Amino acid sequence: MKHKNISSSAMTDVAFLLLFFFLILAVTTKTTPVKIEQAQSQDYQMLEKDYPILYLAKDGTLYYQNKTIDLANLPQADELSIMADANTEFKDIKPIIDALQGQGTNKIHCLVKEADHAR
Repeated sequence: MKHKNISSSAMTDVAFLLLFFFLILAVTTKTTPVKIEQAQSQDYQMLEKDYPILYLAKDGTLYYQNKTIDLANLPQADELSIMADANTEFKDIKPIIDALQGQGTNKIHCLVKEADHAR
């Protein structure tokens, strides 16, 4: 039987591919610099009893206690909740968050409706 000579360049290719694989894996694996706690789910009716809730309609109208309000008349509270439609873009919510933070609100609850998985 004759032994075939295997080129050593094949081993170099394998080593290069393994190195490339681990580099890609390291770049795509994201870690946070601080520990982030999981969000706790609460029924929004429970939050409504404890904290004021701002309602943001699809058309951008902001409601508080069943009345339309603007950013200049936001309620003063240490903690507050914002409820918006699931399709509301963040660019529509960001000015509200900024205005609340500017007036001293320390904690803002963002309320969402649980997705219906029974399809």
